[in-house]
Amino acid sequence: MSTLTISLPDEMTEWAQSQAQTKGFSDAGEYALELLREAKVRDDEFRLKEAELEALLLEAVNAGEGESVDAAWWTNFRSELDEKLERQRRNGTACP
Repeated sequence: MSTLTISLPDEMTEWAQSQAQTKGFSDAGEYALELLREAKVRDDEFRLKEAELEALLLEAVNAGEGESVDAAWWTNFRSELDEKLERQRRNGTACP
């Protein structure tokens, strides 16, 4: 394992030490390590979702199917969604 040294303003150091103690870590370094682990997990998940989305987009492009989308298309699409939501509200099936 390697070592990473960072410099923090006094106020940030005090905050990190307080958080570490409050959350049951042995010191601010252990707390920082946990924050970095969590950030890496979020980053890995984001990259995976990004790759999945890119694959889906490429699949759709390569399928050769589709339609032109312009401002009028979006206006119509929003109107259809608004109508669908209104029908759901009237019959009590709309999400809260």
